Amino acid sequence: MWTEKYRPKEVGYMVGNEDVRARFYSWLKHWVPGSKPALLLGPPGTGKTTLVHAAAEELGYDVMELNASDYRTKTVLERRLRPAMGGLTVFGSKILVFLDEVDGLYGRADYGGAEYVLKLISSITVPLVMAANREDVGHMPGMERASLVMKFKRIPSRLMELYLRYILKSEGRALDREVILNIVKYASGDMRAAINGLQAIIYGGGFEGGYRDVRMTLRDAVTEAASNGLADEAYAILRTVDAQPQEKIRAVYATLTMGTQRMDPAKFARSMRLLSEADILYSRIIKTRNWKLLRYLDRILAASLAGTHAVYSEYDTPYNISSRIWNEGKVLRKTAKVMSKAFHVSRKEFMTYYFDTFVLFSAKNGGLILRLGQLTGESDKSIRKVLNEEHKRLLGGNNR
Repeated sequence: MWTEKYRPKEVGYMVGNEDVRARFYSWLKHWVPGSKPALLLGPPGTGKTTLVHAAAEELGYDVMELNASDYRTKTVLERRLRPAMGGLTVFGSKILVFLDEVDGLYGRADYGGAEYVLKLISSITVPLVMAANREDVGHMPGMERASLVMKFKRIPSRLMELYLRYILKSEGRALDREVILNIVKYASGDMRAAINGLQAIIYGGGFEGGYRDVRMTLRDAVTEAASNGLADEAYAILRTVDAQPQEKIRAVYATLTMGTQRMDPAKFARSMRLLSEADILYSRIIKTRNWKLLRYLDRILAASLAGTHAVYSEYDTPYNISSRIWNEGKVLRKTAKVMSKAFHVSRKEFMTYYFDTFVLFSAKNGGLILRLGQLTGESDKSIRKVLNEEHKRLLGGNNR
């Protein structure tokens, strides 16, 4: 996706909101324990997330990012944020906690998420950044009073045009200025929407210029698409979401496996088969860089959801881990079960917080692999194979 390919990796290469960028960079550079957290307010596509990651990279922080609207309860937020409380990763790098869509916590007082974040603000010992897709203040009075509020504005049209021209030049492509201006007008100050529109025209020959006027969250779009019995209408709904393909696949996977009750087995099997086709398609797109195929992804996802009446669900375990557990079978599941008991945590917690470190430690530890074989009832050869594959994944294929 061009939104990722051309996402600035340094603060100085970003477009628009120059004063806010300088203020945020200075805040993070001079952060000390006891400093107020940063609260970034502004419309989607104005650079809030990009700024956090770019500044963190430049100043030596690892970002622990959570979408607060997906983890609304005090219990879940506390569990997900626990690894950050030490201030350092297992490799000794500094941690920055980034809570996106914190406005999703309000209006849900029974969940306790907003109250937990307010308590966290007064006690956290690492930099805390929060973001909300709002242009106004006063919606979250407690957080606003306790934070350093930074307001993002929509990206000016002229800057958007220049950046789109830069992308076209980098790709060796060209478009009439009238077409570029139409994309800019359609995006209405949202750089991510503008880049998505540009890529849609280059690879697909056009884009639905009016669909963005009806914005939906991923949560609402998945739920509404699932309740619609017509695949074409479910497709139109999914097209209203500015989300990355893998985010959509992850959301549909969690929703189908956790948000359905008493679904006909044959219908469930069909939905999961279509979802697997979407996952394979996306992998092929990434491998071949054939972005034209993206036009089919939402259609396949819509077909997998339509008529299931599933309710949006989200796994605590990250999708890339849960999908490996699903696909790699009993050896990994048995290993996770044994080790979660050894660490006195749930299997989900072990896979989320401990698994990667465990792999790095154990992949070359013959004695531990032998003992795992005894405890799981699997051959040490099978366990060694799985751990070696995970070791390669962590080190990017370098298994020294």
